[in-house]
Amino acid sequence: MNINVALKLLASGLVIGSVYALIGLSYSFLYRGTGRINWAQGDFFTLGAYMSWTIIVLFDMPYFITPFCVAAILALLGLIVYSTIVNWISKRGGKLVDVILATIGLAILIENLIMVIWGTEVLSVPNPLPGILKIGPVLIPKQSMVVLGICIFTVVAFYFFLQRTSFGTAMRATADNRYAASVIGINIKLVDAVTWALSASIAGGAGVALVPLFGAHFYMGVITGLKGFAAAVVGGYGNPWGALVGGLLLGVIETFGVFVISSLWRDALTMAVLIGFLLFRTHGIFRTEAYDE
Repeated sequence: MNINVALKLLASGLVIGSVYALIGLSYSFLYRGTGRINWAQGDFFTLGAYMSWTIIVLFDMPYFITPFCVAAILALLGLIVYSTIVNWISKRGGKLVDVILATIGLAILIENLIMVIWGTEVLSVPNPLPGILKIGPVLIPKQSMVVLGICIFTVVAFYFFLQRTSFGTAMRATADNRYAASVIGINIKLVDAVTWALSASIAGGAGVALVPLFGAHFYMGVITGLKGFAAAVVGGYGNPWGALVGGLLLGVIETFGVFVISSLWRDALTMAVLIGFLLFRTHGIFRTEAYDE
């Protein structure tokens, strides 16, 4: 493998990894704010892709307003999921595992609804930023750089949101100790609702970013969502920077592994890395401790 090939693989891996990072961020953001896991995040990613196709192709609207429309729709969906499924389970004393099982059912429901509404064929979206960007010997599609840029911007924005805003402080306080947060006057239900809404919009945003490159397919979120979860775990579950680093790392490992070994090992490599971290570095790269429940 010469240096030119290695650089091209690195660039490709970073682009794919940035999608894993965004979905991983949606998992980490939700867990950091509420201590819950939504296993349908990958399907929110799929919905983001299909809604992008609907807005751009069917309604003939420009791509640049699509992220805002999709983010609003997915935020509303996340709010509905919290207000119904999560709230009802919590009121009945449900635990983390109960929410996970319920959202697994939700994921299957969404996949079937997508097949009914949009069908099973791959739906393509016109590339809003055609052309190739040359960086030294590496040729990168401009849209790929957009995907990477969106990923980095989103992670940085949410990090500052959590660290520098009063609502972000309320979210962190709620995550650390829900009872103490309620005692000092923090509206726990409002924090939970906003967190579910924002995490859904992040996952949908990943679909908006990726759909011009690969199109929309009803099953695209199943494996990608699982890899996003792996990115969050590898980086340190609940840490936004961990989701970024974990996603980019998995994308690069996957891309180089496919080149060196075989494309048949694409998904297995990610799972092998996940298992390795669970066995030997449970808290991830940034050593973020998970909640016990």
